[in-house]
Amino acid sequence: MNVNIFVELLLFVIALILTNKRALLVFPIIIFGIIYMFFKDKNKILKILKIVFIGIVALVILLKVFPVMGSVFDRFINDDDNHRSELKEICLLMHENNSIVGMGLNSYNTYAYNIGFRLPIAGTKNGVWTYHAHNIYYQLLAECGYIGITLIIFTFCYSIYRTIKLLRECDNTNDRKCHIVLSLYIQLLFVLYGATGNTFYYYQQILIYFIALAIAIREINFQRKKISGVDFLGEECD
Repeated sequence: MNVNIFVELLLFVIALILTNKRALLVFPIIIFGIIYMFFKDKNKILKILKIVFIGIVALVILLKVFPVMGSVFDRFINDDDNHRSELKEICLLMHENNSIVGMGLNSYNTYAYNIGFRLPIAGTKNGVWTYHAHNIYYQLLAECGYIGITLIIFTFCYSIYRTIKLLRECDNTNDRKCHIVLSLYIQLLFVLYGATGNTFYYYQQILIYFIALAIAIREINFQRKKISGVDFLGEECD
């Protein structure tokens, strides 16, 4: 393996560990494995196993040198769900009231407050819960009903499908492939992390997702221009 690539991957994993977020440690590693499987490369499984082995050895050494980095792994053992089960129960209560179209986007926090749910940290914002359900799928089901969540999940899946299709059509030597990989990585992380986070509800995170979609759309249009010789407006390309 190229030394520069190994160092970059090692720094990437260290950065993930320092977030102290379990999902942000696991999901990106899984996503990298998924994306790599779409590359036109020989002995992919062997290379992945090699990277995993080297990564584990490097991680063990880092944990010995910097024990504080082990706090994120302790959270895997800790059974405390940080009130997530209660947050999901509120979503199910909302869903029972209006299962078809839901109670309206961004209505979760208000509903939680009205039924008596308070911020566990005493004296903070008068106990008003402002951190959503920590699962966008439960919350979207509650707020948008069956119709809304079906449309949103379809959009997620379709954009990922088109991006993967675009990735598979690219040659490994194509310089534009890095743009497609970046777009796919962000989309997958947004969708997966949404199962434990609030990616759909924080402006900073959904903005990054929209940028990823814009990258994919740009590359799809570029491919169309390349094949047909015209752009999406029907004008001839130079």
